[in-house]
Amino acid sequence: MGLVRLVVILIIAWLIYSTTRRWLASLDQKWDQKKSGRSEKIETMVSCAYCGLHVPQNEALQAQGKYYCSSEHQKRAESS
Repeated sequence: MGLVRLVVILIIAWLIYSTTRRWLASLDQKWDQKKSGRSEKIETMVSCAYCGLHVPQNEALQAQGKYYCSSEHQKRAESS
């Protein structure tokens, strides 16, 4: 009985080890995908023609080939 018990314990330990190893590898792979996904979403930054503040291009207001951080700055630049 002692030998059978030892073999069963070794099999259970090996199953726990291999399952944990696969689980950690899958977490690592998901983490790498998240990190690489972030780097693909880098946006172009543009400078406000009025105050010089840098804002993402998709959030900036564009008028006459210039970018502005807000409609107020766009109006002030047009009136000056």
